[in-house]
Amino acid sequence: MKTAKTPRRQVCNLILAVLLLTPVLVLAESTEMLAQRIFSLNQQITNVTKDLQQEKKNNATLLSRAQQSQDALRAAYASAERLNELNSQLNKLREQHASLCKDWRVSYAQTVDDLLAKAQNEKNPKQKGEFGKKLQDLQKQNVRLCADNMRVTVSQEWRSIRTEPYDGPQEIEQKIQLLQEISREINIHLARLDQQFQDFQKERKTKERAEEFIQESTLFTDNVAVRRADSTFAPVVAPGVEKSSTGADIFGTGELYGKEQQEQFELQYQQKKKELLTQQKDLTQKLQELKTRAQQLEIP
Repeated sequence: MKTAKTPRRQVCNLILAVLLLTPVLVLAESTEMLAQRIFSLNQQITNVTKDLQQEKKNNATLLSRAQQSQDALRAAYASAERLNELNSQLNKLREQHASLCKDWRVSYAQTVDDLLAKAQNEKNPKQKGEFGKKLQDLQKQNVRLCADNMRVTVSQEWRSIRTEPYDGPQEIEQKIQLLQEISREINIHLARLDQQFQDFQKERKTKERAEEFIQESTLFTDNVAVRRADSTFAPVVAPGVEKSSTGADIFGTGELYGKEQQEQFELQYQQKKKELLTQQKDLTQKLQELKTRAQQLEIP
């Protein structure tokens, strides 16, 4: 009976192991496939943007000659249609890029968390260093594919909205609705700004952890080399580690999420958040003035 149960138990354990590993493998494949698609899309966006800029120059030249002949005028019209097509194509590509980057960030975050957990639990220093290098490569890939810059732009035209003596109930209500919509837009921008800041902080910490994993691996390799050198009296040089002019080891891979970038990001974050909060405060005051006016007109 025992000999009959053992293979069955082994099979069950094997199936369980496969099931546990499957999500990780699927996730890794999904991340790689997304990266390829986004890279290809970025290339298309670059090419279409170049074509668009060139067509703008051609169109400007043709428009300057349009008064000279009917052929030039027809060519200018054709160029204008081409510009519209390129603009439409570029907008569609950017929408696709935004959608893919949304999926990428979810997959990227999960992959980073998995790698951090694996590296943290890894006992083999060499393997831990490999996880650190994968994290570094993944962070660089994230910046290349889907850089999430602080592009916060809210129109200031709402500041010109005011209560006029001739405004009736309908006009006041329209202005209130418009300001409320802008207020919601500002809140969305504020939430996104905070999320970007949190993401940047997480990326910085991930960079530091990756460097620690690589350093542990390098120190382990260095110690092994030292022990070998003691027996052979040979000079010690840790494999795969570059030396600076002062002889110091170089573990980093550039200034990705470095101290200077951190300071610049924090300054930009504080400035943009202050601007948005100021707008929200002024907008709330203007909204209150309109609502007071609405009450005076007895708008339900």
